[in-house]
Formats: sequence, structure tokens, C-alpha cells
Amino acid sequence: MPRHQGSKNKITTEIKQRILDALNDSLDNLEADLSQLSNKDRLEIICKLLPYLIPRLRETDIAFSDIETPNEIRVNIIKSIDE
Repeated sequence: MPRHQGSKNKITTEIKQRILDALNDSLDNLEADLSQLSNKDRLEIICKLLPYLIPRLRETDIAFSDIETPNEIRVNIIKSIDE
């Protein structure tokens, strides 16, 4: 029997739940598992997981037109308190 438009796929929902359950069970042992690895391997795993926790920054280019270019730069020198 075909699904109605807009209804959730039952199999996909079940698979996602099973994967989530398996991950939740594994998280309890993650710290112990990581402590058994070498420093190099532990760092490699952490670096692979970071993109899922911290979003990557996008590169930004800034272009200045002739109007935005400053004609003059002033530097004020202030005597320090110690003098």
C-alpha cells in the first residue's frame, strides 16, 4: 500500500532511531575507548569529530573601492604613565 503524500517513511524513521540508540549507547564508553588510544590516534579522532560540533568558518574577501581607501592615516603617540 503506497504512503500518503507528506507521511513519514516508517522504515527510515526506525533506522534513524536505531542508529541514534546505538550512538547513545556508545557515548557512554567513548571516554574510556579514547583513553586507550595513543595520543596521535586520539587527536586524529577528535579532529574528525570537531566539524560535527563546531561549524567551519567561511573565507571572506574584502574589496575596497577607491572611495573607501583612506587618504590620510594619523598616528597619535601618547606618553606612558611611567614617564
